[in-house]
Amino acid sequence: MSDSHTPASSYLTVIQDPERGREAWREAFRSAVASRNTIAGRDDVVGQNDLTPFQHPTFLDGLERIVPWKRLFLHAPGVGSASVFLRHRGPVRDIVLPPFCPFSAVIPDESAHASGSLLAASPLLPPTRLFSLPPGVEAAALGVTTRAEIKERFTYHLPSASPEKAIEGWSSSQRRSFRKHADDYLYVVQDQDALGHSAGAVRSDLVAVAALAAAGYARHGARLPLGQGGLVSLSEDMIRSGLGRLHVLKDSKGDTVAGVVALANKRMAWYWLAGSEPGPVMTVLLGHLQDALHTAGVPVLDLMGANTPGIAEFKRRFGGELKSYLHVRTASLAGRMAEKAARAFHRARS
Repeated sequence: MSDSHTPASSYLTVIQDPERGREAWREAFRSAVASRNTIAGRDDVVGQNDLTPFQHPTFLDGLERIVPWKRLFLHAPGVGSASVFLRHRGPVRDIVLPPFCPFSAVIPDESAHASGSLLAASPLLPPTRLFSLPPGVEAAALGVTTRAEIKERFTYHLPSASPEKAIEGWSSSQRRSFRKHADDYLYVVQDQDALGHSAGAVRSDLVAVAALAAAGYARHGARLPLGQGGLVSLSEDMIRSGLGRLHVLKDSKGDTVAGVVALANKRMAWYWLAGSEPGPVMTVLLGHLQDALHTAGVPVLDLMGANTPGIAEFKRRFGGELKSYLHVRTASLAGRMAEKAARAFHRARS
């Protein structure tokens, strides 16, 4: 399909050609980083403010290889650009947020006056679209002028700190668990340098972490989204780019018993791909992770969601600050019916 301006709205451009869309996104990202760094007087890899690793071309290009959906590039003047994924379920199409993406890849324009909307009507796009905005970014960043459902979602932000300082904010049970078990495990960090000289060891640890994550999903009657192999490959891409680091705990036999691939820019890290054996190991690993981020000068760790009761309760025990973010969604009747059918199907399988 060819690139096109939407006839129904001259204020929304849709690029459907994959290579042109990727290049358009790379250019939008480079321009945004240059603009923000000029303002901040810095030379950051990712940039400041609303730019996250989830907007980085390396992340999106890697994600594109492992999701079964088509990637599109959108631009609305005075609003911004977006890299989105188009899902087909039979005759129903929708713009979705892929698994392991807490936030949509949206880069707001610097212009103060929006003349378009990323939710504008278009024959090239379905009416059902979902955008997830990072904490502090309002729905106006999408140029919302149409009827949209706006739902508040939640996550926790933990401050980085030395272990003893970090655990001061934890619940008493988590503090006891860390102090009791911290010396039982070896803490190891794998970064882009480690990938350069011991790629086999890094990959082995990534495979172990992905398997632990899959086992965690299985304990809750679910399957790991995107598959273990795809997530290992994407994790390697992010570590190689310098945007990710692998943090693991090993037991006395040298087996990996817990791990987190943390993605980061200079202001925040994200608890992205994580898995552990049952027990105290993830608590121990979080204490080390907060310390490692403090040493690296990254002040905050986003725990990537607190919207499922059991998971939210576990994350609450680490004393972080509850933060809200927005899901902005438009939906057609067909889209709602497809979602209802999908939920019924998954309930029947579980």
